[in-house]
Amino acid sequence: MSVPQSQGGSVELDWKEEAAVVNNLFPIATEKRVLCWAPGELFHVSYLEWSHPAHKDVPVNRYVVCVHGLSRNCRDFDALAQHLVAKYPGTVVIAVDMPGRGRSDWLQNKLNYNYNTYQIVATTLLARLQAPVIDWVGISMGGILGMKLSALPSCPIRKLVLIDIGAFVPKDSLVRIGTYLGKEPLFRSVDEYKQVFRVSFKQFGNLSEAHWDQMIRHSARVTQDETNQPVVKPHYDQQINLPFLDPTKLGDMDMWAEWDRIKASVLLLRGSQSDVLPAEVAAQMSTRGPGLARFLEFPDCGHCPHLFFEDKIAPVVEHLSL
Repeated sequence: MSVPQSQGGSVELDWKEEAAVVNNLFPIATEKRVLCWAPGELFHVSYLEWSHPAHKDVPVNRYVVCVHGLSRNCRDFDALAQHLVAKYPGTVVIAVDMPGRGRSDWLQNKLNYNYNTYQIVATTLLARLQAPVIDWVGISMGGILGMKLSALPSCPIRKLVLIDIGAFVPKDSLVRIGTYLGKEPLFRSVDEYKQVFRVSFKQFGNLSEAHWDQMIRHSARVTQDETNQPVVKPHYDQQINLPFLDPTKLGDMDMWAEWDRIKASVLLLRGSQSDVLPAEVAAQMSTRGPGLARFLEFPDCGHCPHLFFEDKIAPVVEHLSL
């Protein structure tokens, strides 16, 4: 089993949001780890705890938990986290690497890469925070997890942000994801990996070179092969793709029952070219269950809108205002 080694402590920011400067100080991110359980194994989950040194004397009054998409990691929330902790004194942002991603441990039993395990991870983390109320930002997989938790009795989620994910995911979009997930070959250089990465995630929209470089820094893992030559691999366990390997076993993902039980206030962001969140599903979500406090669609991307840009960050920050 290959396990990323996480050292904890403060994390150097390679993407600094000028808008998050307060009293000439930038936000800080501290890496922490929590021990979690899945059937037959224990493992550590890494997460970043974001705060702002300019507000160090303000007691914590709100946690925002952010969970990434299927093969992504917690660094997708760097820009959003900085905006939130700067704007709202007393806010702490928790950005999680789910097991098999980023700096969290890889699972020994690959069949444990499922939503039952992810819900255990989430509730373990919530128990550590001991917060009576939290807000949740979920991209794709992270949004599914947020919906599943929000549908449960006694769930502490007050406000829920769903980024390009809804109460129904068509089979065809899952089949498409299965065509590339976990199937990246070995690369001899980061630049070589970057070219393939940009194709795989082209639906993120019109990202700048600086944006792509920032994503690659946290998406590539440089190791050595048996001849001690450098090789570049994705920074996730490629066997998270097990549920996608046989397209004949994939079906529509229907979560309408969960949606109808949610009480949280929901913001929904959609990429206009998305096949994961069809427009008709977004429309139906506004008329049943908790409804939508706000729905925004972005014409420049598909699955899914990335939180690099002010037009996507601003509505999230506004929705999470006290």
